[in-house]
Amino acid sequence: MKRTVLEIVLALAMAGAGAFGYMSWKQAEGSKAAIEELTKASEEATAKIEEAEKSAKVASEELEAMGKESEAASAKAGQFDKPMRDTLHTLELGSRYRDTPLPPGNTPNPLGQRTFSGGVIRR
Repeated sequence: MKRTVLEIVLALAMAGAGAFGYMSWKQAEGSKAAIEELTKASEEATAKIEEAEKSAKVASEELEAMGKESEAASAKAGQFDKPMRDTLHTLELGSRYRDTPLPPGNTPNPLGQRTFSGGVIRR
């Protein structure tokens, strides 16, 4: 009787082990498929990243070239800045060339009053 009970217990344990093995195998099959899918997705993402890095590198090279061109263009565009600033400065200060006639209008005198004048400034 003890032997029969022991055989039944061992048979049930063997069936449980088989069921556990079968479930583990099924789960592994599903995991393998998921792993393959994720591997493909990872490879595609890596390819996209490499393409993006290449395009970023090309864009940065183009940006550097445009920066060099813009420096040259800004230097060329600014060639008249200093003479124009000097001219504006002299006009604001009121300095003139010798014997250049003043336009008729109100000009300040040494007392701070404004008088109507015109003619030539002598220095």
